[in-house]
Amino acid sequence: MSGFWSAYVAILSIGCWVFVTGALIFTLRLRPELDEQGTTGHEYDGIYENDNPMPRWWLIVFWATIVWAVVYFALYPALGNFKGFATIERLDGSKVNWTSVNEMQNQYDRNNKVFLDNFDKEFRALDVAALAQNPKALKAGQGIFLQNCSICHGTNAKGALGYPNLTDNDWLYGGTPDKIVETITKGRTGGMPTWQATLGEDGVKAATQYVLSLSKPAGITINPVLAAQGAVLFKENCAVCHGPDGKGSQSVGAPNLTDNTWLYGGTVADVEKTIRLGRAGKMPAWEHMLGAERIKLVAAYVYSQTH
Repeated sequence: MSGFWSAYVAILSIGCWVFVTGALIFTLRLRPELDEQGTTGHEYDGIYENDNPMPRWWLIVFWATIVWAVVYFALYPALGNFKGFATIERLDGSKVNWTSVNEMQNQYDRNNKVFLDNFDKEFRALDVAALAQNPKALKAGQGIFLQNCSICHGTNAKGALGYPNLTDNDWLYGGTPDKIVETITKGRTGGMPTWQATLGEDGVKAATQYVLSLSKPAGITINPVLAAQGAVLFKENCAVCHGPDGKGSQSVGAPNLTDNTWLYGGTVADVEKTIRLGRAGKMPAWEHMLGAERIKLVAAYVYSQTH
């Protein structure tokens, strides 16, 4: 929050607090004159106005809220740059002023210590392949996966259009434990360029027919003339990444075009769009968010999906 808004909120809060306190004191001190019957003398249709005091419990609650406001303003950073008297004791024994950020960081540090202590005790000595056979490690890895990875890959890890299925053993960058850890740690950036300007619309359609002829998907009729034209274009432009046989290359993340597994869809229209406009999928790096230990557990869970 900026200094202006912090001061604005503080001044508004204190103003309301002072006004309510003043109004309450004024009301308590106001004592109208009473007649012999103990009324104010106001009468309407036989009904007389009395001057009964406010209920004691109501006054106690009212004053308690005012006291609570004073204590809150003293303890917490509610007045501009004033940091408040409340503190948080960190793991190393040092103390910092209370803020929501410091509170969250302190809770994270303490929870992380519990996690790391348990990790060191049970999982540190095991590699990813061994962890993939450990039910307790898999449960922990699944929990981390659901919290961080499922938004793209789905709760069942089967992915979605543009997000890889992690259960089909079809890996763009490799499915060994080390490669999975590398992918999660550093992330990946897809780089399928656009070919519309280079091939032209006719070339895009021809290349599409050839690419689809490699996997022979059910329900799609291949035009042999266009496929033959596309084969020439493929060797001249696409083979450098996907290989002369179209089986791809895990070193650059180029997909295998012969296995009928499609990240962005395998219809004629889908493949044409991919060739025409290119693709630029991005897997974020998780090393700073998760840390090596959690990545190891997630990698074990992902590895277990196909082994």
